[in-house]
Amino acid sequence: MSGELIDVVVERRRRETSGICSLWLRAADGGPLPAFAAGAHVEVHLGPGLVRHYSIASDPADLSAYRLAVLLTPASRGGARAFHQLAPGQHLLIGRPRNLFPLGGDDREVVLMAGGIGITPILAMAYSLARQGTPFRLHYLTRSRPQTAFRAELAAAFPGRVTHHFSDAAGIPDAAALGRMIGAFAPGRHVYVCGPREMIAAVGDAARGLGWPEAAIGSELFTAPEDGEVSGAPVTLTLARSGQVVEVPGDRTLAAALRGAGVAVSVSCERGLCGTCVVGVLAGTPEHRDHCLTAEEKAAGTRIALCCSRARTPGLTLDL
Repeated sequence: MSGELIDVVVERRRRETSGICSLWLRAADGGPLPAFAAGAHVEVHLGPGLVRHYSIASDPADLSAYRLAVLLTPASRGGARAFHQLAPGQHLLIGRPRNLFPLGGDDREVVLMAGGIGITPILAMAYSLARQGTPFRLHYLTRSRPQTAFRAELAAAFPGRVTHHFSDAAGIPDAAALGRMIGAFAPGRHVYVCGPREMIAAVGDAARGLGWPEAAIGSELFTAPEDGEVSGAPVTLTLARSGQVVEVPGDRTLAAALRGAGVAVSVSCERGLCGTCVVGVLAGTPEHRDHCLTAEEKAAGTRIALCCSRARTPGLTLDL
């Protein structure tokens, strides 16, 4: 290991379902990997210009390898296809773990909600909660039994704590059903949900309808926003450290305009999911279009995701 990137080797792979593949990545030097907390993800360098972020789906207590599991869909932009082609013995580079979806430090009882491949960070959370002795219930929503990853592992590791919901048999849960899964709010209860944005929205609405405060609802989007043309009013960016001014037309992202002006900015997913491109805002009001900043961070208006967000004011002063 050196610097910010870690040289890893694919130790083994396993087909979880027809579309989901798990890989175990160990450090090439044979040592333990950096510690991580449940909910963390790593940046995976799959090829030139092909960088993706995947949640760590293994037990945080086991640092001998990180397990990543990825769903391959027809809409894949290349990352999932490259991941599914990796074989044991191959080397690749990954970043150190980052966590935008952590467990709270004061959880007394937890409801875990996973939709499809959104089980990956939720699985790591279940391992952590079980080790801590924190009571939890995991609701796992999938299309069918054959499309449900980790069924045997969940049954063995968390007996009596996992409830499966197969939409081909029982349909998609409505607000009342989600409310029954979540239950009433009480101090110390927390719900964590990961999956498609429709599911996250439905779970959030159901929880709020039962009186849950926003601070007790944690979520992570596991479906990228729909692709679409960049649109918005032109923005004038002022870079506080250099004084440089960059004009951003309405059909370009802030990140693209900055790079076009010769300003080095870190960008990875370019869809507002990973947080790599987030920088500080010193003046002006952002219009947030990302899915990586928390509600509190968005309300504060002091950070912005350059790859997708815009501005509510004619200009922004960035901490660059």
